[in-house]
Amino acid sequence: RARAELARARSAAETARSERARADRLIAAKAISREEYEQRIGGDRGAAASVQAAEAALKAAQLELDYALIESPIDGRIGASALREGNLVEAGALLTTVVALDPLFVYFDADERAYLKYGAAANDPGRRRTVRVAVGDEDDFPHEGRLDFVDNQIDPDTATIRARAVVGNPDGTLLPGLFARVRLIDAEEREALLIHDAAVLTDQDRKYVYAVAPDGKTIRKDVTLGGKVDGLRIVLSGLTANDRIVVNGVRKIFFPGMPVKPLPVPMDKPDTPPPAPTGAAAGG
Repeated sequence: RARAELARARSAAETARSERARADRLIAAKAISREEYEQRIGGDRGAAASVQAAEAALKAAQLELDYALIESPIDGRIGASALREGNLVEAGALLTTVVALDPLFVYFDADERAYLKYGAAANDPGRRRTVRVAVGDEDDFPHEGRLDFVDNQIDPDTATIRARAVVGNPDGTLLPGLFARVRLIDAEEREALLIHDAAVLTDQDRKYVYAVAPDGKTIRKDVTLGGKVDGLRIVLSGLTANDRIVVNGVRKIFFPGMPVKPLPVPMDKPDTPPPAPTGAAAGG
């Protein structure tokens, strides 16, 4: 409507300008009275003022329309709308919420020991600052991120320090508000024992594996496990590099001390067929 009023005012102004131009010629020829000439001048000025008023009305209408369109300042996912069309909206009313999904910030508290161990890497922008994050029942910490911020002081009441990690979430599977567990990754390389998850058994809250003694009998060994590296589980304690671990057929071992006939297979590929016994006839 405001645009139509502006178009009408511009059309009237064009007509008024044309009449004034004609009046200028007529007054020069003394073909019209001075009074009529001044009326046409006034009409031209009034039409020009009407155009300005219509333009101001259009700007005001456009501003009101812009207020009616609400744009989120961030990209993300919108929540449920608290209002519907026709509801009265007061200033400060909550319409909905928008949360950013990619990336996500993960805030966590680390104890003094962890800070003293990883603090140098956290404050040095040139060093690797990788973290692994798990949510829910995930135990392999599949989400990788980077340490983004470490606070400047230890909380004396809890002996912890607040830190923040940034985790990519391109598929949107993670949502803000989830409880997360964070594992700090040491930037320094070190040797570790690795076993396949197929070798691990559970006894209530304890993890254990079966090792093979020199006499061919199985031995139960309780282990403490860490994260994963290239599909294998890190063994923090409970095993040595000389232990032979049962990977295939662990469910067939009913008790420790049960004799077995082990055949070596690669730990990272336990389904690989074992080598043929020495002296076996070759198939034709």
